[in-house]
This record gives sequence, C-alpha cells and structure tokens, in this order.
Amino acid sequence: MILRQHIGNYHPDMNPGIDTTNLMQDINEAYAILKDETKRKRYDIEYNLFKQQHSKAEDNPHTEETTSDKTETTSETWSYDYEVHDEDLENDIKTARKYAHDLVDEFMKEFKKTSKVAVAGAWENAKGYIIAAIIMTIISLIIMYN
Repeated sequence: MILRQHIGNYHPDMNPGIDTTNLMQDINEAYAILKDETKRKRYDIEYNLFKQQHSKAEDNPHTEETTSDKTETTSETWSYDYEVHDEDLENDIKTARKYAHDLVDEFMKEFKKTSKVAVAGAWENAKGYIIAAIIMTIISLIIMYN
C-alpha cells in the first residue's frame, strides 16, 4: 500500500506540467526486475556486493539535488562508478530498461490519442453553445446601439 502511494506520487496524472517520463521508466524498470524471483535474487546478490564495495570506498556518494520551479519536490540523483559483475543481471537490466521505455512510450501514445479524442468531443459538445453565445452577444450589441 505504501509503495503504491509512493509510486502514485510520480504518475503523470498526479503531476501536471512536470515531465515524469524518466521516473515512470525507472519505476517500471525496477518492477520488471523485482517482480521476478530469479532476477530479484540476482539483483540482491549484486546489490550486496555494491554495498560492500561502496561502504569501504566511499562514505559520501556524489549527489546532485534538483528542485523544480513549479513544485517543492526535491529529488536526488546518485552517481556511482560501478560495473555489474553478473552478466545475466546485466542482461536483465537491459531487457527491463527496454521494456520500461516501450511501456512508457506506448502509454504516452495512447494518452495523446485519447486526449485528441476528448478535445474533439468537447468541441463538438460545446460549439453549439459557443455559436449561440456569439449570436446572443451580437443581438445584445445591436439592441444596445439602436
């Protein structure tokens, strides 16, 4: 439940005006690996190696803090020089990254298509009212100036 709420914070519908594409790709990439028990085990082993390496070598990773002008949201980008040791995991990550990219691209295509249909439908429903308002305004102006 908490994970679902946290992920929902990055959903495009919850963040109008903010490009959440990369965040959604990262979330879907992680899910593609972590939902599969075998891939998750490989990832956990590699992550433990990563923690061991970086706890010895570096207590303070290089971080960049970014803040959007439109929101008060702050995000951190962590940057490490690390080479994945498990070739299968590296392939899992590449596959998951492509899957996440394709998934978000498909979502955006469908979202744009649905938005166009919605705008067209809104115009069809509203144009009669707009034309009537223009005609009433013209009639009112003619009556006022006569």
